[in-house]
Amino acid sequence: MTIATATGLDHFEFWPENSFWSFQFLRMMGKIPAGGGDFSEMILALRGVAPGDGEAWYGAFAGLAHRLDQEAQRSLERGNPLSARDKLYRATNYHQAAGFFLADADPRHSACIEARRASFRSAAPLTEPAYTAVEIPYEDGARLPGYLFPAASVRDSGARQPAAVIFGGTDAVAEEMYFFLGKALAERGVHTLAIDGPGQGEALRRGIAGRYDWEVPAAAAYDFLARLESVDPRRIAVVGQSLGGYLSARAAAFEPRFAACVIWGAIYDLPHVLGVELAGTPAGEHFTTLWRKILRMEPEADLMAALAPYNLHGVAEKIACPTLLMHGESDRITPFAEAEKTFADLTVEDRTFLRYPAWTSGCTHCQVDAALIAADDICDWLCDRLAVAG
Repeated sequence: MTIATATGLDHFEFWPENSFWSFQFLRMMGKIPAGGGDFSEMILALRGVAPGDGEAWYGAFAGLAHRLDQEAQRSLERGNPLSARDKLYRATNYHQAAGFFLADADPRHSACIEARRASFRSAAPLTEPAYTAVEIPYEDGARLPGYLFPAASVRDSGARQPAAVIFGGTDAVAEEMYFFLGKALAERGVHTLAIDGPGQGEALRRGIAGRYDWEVPAAAAYDFLARLESVDPRRIAVVGQSLGGYLSARAAAFEPRFAACVIWGAIYDLPHVLGVELAGTPAGEHFTTLWRKILRMEPEADLMAALAPYNLHGVAEKIACPTLLMHGESDRITPFAEAEKTFADLTVEDRTFLRYPAWTSGCTHCQVDAALIAADDICDWLCDRLAVAG
């Protein structure tokens, strides 16, 4: 295994010859600051793993995750709950990684999902304050699964606190949003709700298909938070990472109750990104296959036609709340031009564009190479707009 850079690159890649696999590894490493991994543990697990070898990747991280689950149990038995929690956090990340490159039909894929959820839920009562698994009322009796991460630093326990709802990307899951942002927001006094929305994670496994009009599930999330006695309904923000950048923008444009919006990686025109920018790439193949599942499409159906509504043409200009847009110039999943188009269409007076230049920390997709920097940038901006007491 060699860590190197290649001529023509404008950012760090673990495997310069395979950008998509490099990104997945950076995505794993991005959870380290919040306790979702350990550097040497992850590096050593990859000894002998070549990019593209899904079986070796699975073996490396599945074995590590199961070992940590067992060690966590032993820590509990010895009266060391915080050590157990830390091991379960890391196991959560490694279980997710282990199943990433497996086919859905492979029984190990479902096993990795269940193991990820079990590890994360087992860590909940060991976390202070404890987070809880929640079910958000949606449509036709269906519910969207997620987690509520309660504010950890509340000066006046009787006062209503601000809140945020976080949506991840195309292949993201609610559990990993804790490591990327949920923990950081909760530490700053912001109640945080992370959800698997329609077509995402556990919701997709329940048969809830994706949809472009994200204001519908976003409104359901808002209603859930607004009903909590500890939440100030006037100070609820919406945050979206990766595809969530499109989703949060769409939600803020058509759900005026949101007090602020964070577009964490912009997607202005999804058919263009998937059908043109990513065409013929490993990432493009991955997302094309996944989108057919998300939309529950027949094999012969036209995917680009189905994705046509997923764009911000005439939408971004409708956002009326303060908006933060963040994008790395070296993003190889969604080009920087998507961010420039999105920001150009924003008309709200309070709008901020954080651009992370090439070869600087945060220049990659959704700043997975600099997760702590990204979390600080988001939290500082949000806490100012939501008037969070310092």
